[in-house]
Amino acid sequence: MVTLEKKTQSDSKQQNTSLSVWPLFVFSLTTTLLVAAFYAAFSKELPIKFEVFVAIALLNGAVRFFYLSKKAGAWKDDLNIRESWVGRQILAYVLFVPLSSLWLLFPQQNELGLLATILGLLTLVSIDNIYRQLPSKKENKYHSADVLFFTVFLYVAILVFNPWMFFGALILKAYLYITRKIMFQKEGEDT
Repeated sequence: MVTLEKKTQSDSKQQNTSLSVWPLFVFSLTTTLLVAAFYAAFSKELPIKFEVFVAIALLNGAVRFFYLSKKAGAWKDDLNIRESWVGRQILAYVLFVPLSSLWLLFPQQNELGLLATILGLLTLVSIDNIYRQLPSKKENKYHSADVLFFTVFLYVAILVFNPWMFFGALILKAYLYITRKIMFQKEGEDT
């Protein structure tokens, strides 16, 4: 009876943890899509509407704020840019949104678009590093779930209708996923 009670508490705790990570997952996915859409617009391949971009970016920022407001002491991370990937991510995102929005209004300003692209990529690097700091039994190596190096290329390829980039990114992600699964299977793990 005691083990059943402990298992139920453990399952409940695991369910609460997985539910509390949803805002971070949504923020990560939406940020990747925003950066990919902006890059596609900057490369003159995809027209995007200013109002839609800004609305999604602001809603996405609110989702991130909602996630941080649930964690005790999270505001300390916001201010700690030198030592915290969360702080770097928030700073990069807070700079990416207005600069990319301004470029959408003034697309002839290439320097502004380039700076916004760099800040978008820095946001994705920060997101990747936040996920790498999550507790894991394995050494954190690049794998198919990495946001910056593989997924953003997949999204850009879809947005600009580039089949070569799409299949290249898809094949690379599939290869990394399969080799990672084989490695875990050999070592007797299920992740």
